[in-house]
Amino acid sequence: MSHTHFSGLGDPQWALEFRHPDADVRWAVVDSANVTVTLQDSTDVLRGSARITVAGVRVGADRILDGLTE
Repeated sequence: MSHTHFSGLGDPQWALEFRHPDADVRWAVVDSANVTVTLQDSTDVLRGSARITVAGVRVGADRILDGLTE
């Protein structure tokens, strides 16, 4: 899963790549309050590793980022 964290005016948010069972890969924006990031051990000292979990979130059509690719 790819992701981008961004903040500006208002609450911090994440843009997350997801795969819907009936569609190709899509991107959606979710609020940071709904995202759990758990750091994991990494052998790469330049790029860390983390598990990103989003549960129980309904993403409305206004939060889907159409036109983005993998």
